[in-house]
Amino acid sequence: MIADFLQAQVDAQQLTGVVSILATTNQILQMDCVGYANRELQTRINEEGLFWMASTTKIVTAVAVMMLVDEGEINLDDPIERYIPNFFGYRVGVRQHDGTMLLRPPKSLPTVRQALAHTTGWRHKSHVMNALGMDSTTLQQHAMIMTLVPMDRDPGTKFIYSNAGIDLAGAVLERVAGMSYEDFLQKRIFTPLGMTNTSFFPSRELQKRLVTPYQWKNGKIVLDSGHYYRTLPLEDRNIRFAEAGGGIFSTPLDMLRFFQMLANNGVFEGQRFLSTEAIDEMTTNQNGGQFGYGLGTRLLENGWFGHRGSHGTNSYVQREKGWVRLYLTQMEENHPERNDIYDQWSQMADERLAELTAQGAGS
Repeated sequence: MIADFLQAQVDAQQLTGVVSILATTNQILQMDCVGYANRELQTRINEEGLFWMASTTKIVTAVAVMMLVDEGEINLDDPIERYIPNFFGYRVGVRQHDGTMLLRPPKSLPTVRQALAHTTGWRHKSHVMNALGMDSTTLQQHAMIMTLVPMDRDPGTKFIYSNAGIDLAGAVLERVAGMSYEDFLQKRIFTPLGMTNTSFFPSRELQKRLVTPYQWKNGKIVLDSGHYYRTLPLEDRNIRFAEAGGGIFSTPLDMLRFFQMLANNGVFEGQRFLSTEAIDEMTTNQNGGQFGYGLGTRLLENGWFGHRGSHGTNSYVQREKGWVRLYLTQMEENHPERNDIYDQWSQMADERLAELTAQGAGS
């Protein structure tokens, strides 16, 4: 059983706490909450806990952009500079034999599609992100900063996982929508989906439900001192800003609604959020047979797609079968056994989903 397997990992001190949810487009088939939200305080983890979703934010950003593609407001293959004034002057950095760097114009202009597919040529983070934090600038400020950051590659030539690129897609969304990125998500996604506990700036009251982040250090699980790679306090909109590549805080039940919508071809409780064609585009490998990645979307075997976050927020759907599986924890990726545990869980989850579906539980 899934719960027994997860409890064994907690008992062996390989995990602190996990929420596992198996669902269809309209029903939870099985939910297991195992371990602790805070191990030191012995606070049990549950489906109402608040998780930093980290890079799972990327698929939410992609859905938001694709809404505007559906409406004819954004063309994925347009250059980013068509939507953001003064977004020009960027260069590709070419390292010379003597160690110096030659800056030259890119062979093509980076596009919105490439921003969502991690193929703009820019690295994971800008120097400002490294120095001040991922949430230290507005998305429009970020776009201006990136014109000064040398590209590692020409656009469209190599997959380079890039929060910086996803944030550029968020900046495009703001320009087209005429409102802030976070307001768009609230108005078009969070509120209509009923995601009442989802925010980039969780209130102090909501922060009482935060699941404590942990990391693996010197062979032991210890508290993560990185504070989600976010500026504190989390509720302060004057010193921190919504980051399109990894800024969402949410609960398992809220995120379940989002992924049920995707599993149901863009429809949730009778309301259409996204066209089937848009989801088809999101789930088409954009990287020429390299790493399985669509538009803001990781592509797995057997038709599964979704995203994961650096602290263990694994969220995936299978459209053909209408299945959703969530495995949410707050363990940093440096844990040597984390992926093995998740891989074992995902196999068990698929088998259990098939079993429950065969029994008619999802009908």
